[in-house]
Amino acid sequence: MLTQLTRAADTEGFDILAYCAMPDHLHVLVRGRTATSDARRFIKLAKQLTEFAHRRRWRGRLWQASAWDRVLRNEDDTWDVIRYILANPVRAGLVAKPLDYPHSGSLVCDRADLLAAFEQCPRT
Repeated sequence: MLTQLTRAADTEGFDILAYCAMPDHLHVLVRGRTATSDARRFIKLAKQLTEFAHRRRWRGRLWQASAWDRVLRNEDDTWDVIRYILANPVRAGLVAKPLDYPHSGSLVCDRADLLAAFEQCPRT
């Protein structure tokens, strides 16, 4: 899944700031690299690529027909959103600490930066 998300992000001009693949849903925070980066195209391509890869190994659909998206505004704190995304497995009772979950992370920040974000702001 991460390989296909990365492929879609590269194709559509996005950086993946945070991701978390939960058993029944996916959170991804992306940042456009260019003025022509289009979130709808990214979502469509990411769903197509991951669905195709999924169907090569398993039966059934991977995604719902729609997606929920939100644009961060200037007053939104990107690190708060990253912490929220990475803390999903803790809230779901899957792990005790956010970075213990193997299906989450960032393709922009290293694990030390993510850990520092959680230590500076313990609200997960």
